Amino acid sequence: MKMKRIVLMLMSLVLTLPIMAGISSVDELFREYSGREGYKTVTLGRKMLSMISRDGKSSDVLDKVDQIRILSTEMTDTALVNSVVRLAEDQYELISDNSENEETTSFFIREDKSGRKCFLMIAHRESQEIILDIRGDFNITEISKLKLSGLGK
Repeated sequence: MKMKRIVLMLMSLVLTLPIMAGISSVDELFREYSGREGYKTVTLGRKMLSMISRDGKSSDVLDKVDQIRILSTEMTDTALVNSVVRLAEDQYELISDNSENEETTSFFIREDKSGRKCFLMIAHRESQEIILDIRGDFNITEISKLKLSGLGK
C-alpha cells in the first residue's frame, strides 16, 4: 500500500513538472496543448484570413492580422490559466482585467522591435478556459472590431 502511494506521488510530480516550470512563450503553449485530449486549438493563417476578409465586413482589420490562434477547453484548468497569466505578466503589457463572480477575462498586448503586435486574451469561466492570440500590424482599437464569435467552436 505504501509503495503504491509513493508511485502515485512520483507520477503526479512528473506529470506536473512541465506545468510548474511554466511556459516560456505563447508558441510553446499552443504546441504543448495542441492535440491533447480535452483541448481544442484553432489556427487561422494569413491565407485563411484573406479569404474571410473577402466575404466579411471586417476586411480592413483582418488585412492587418497575420495569424489568429485559439486554445480552449471545456473544463477547469487552473494550471493552464496560471501558467499563461504568468507568461503574459512577464512578457506583455496589461490592457484590461475584468473579474465578476468566478469569471475573469484579461487582455494583454506586446509589440516587437519591428512594430508587429501580439494581442493575448485569457478568459476563465466556471468550466471553460479560452486563450486567444492575435498577431499582426494592427492598432489595438481595431482588434475590438473583429467579430470572432464561432471561430473557437
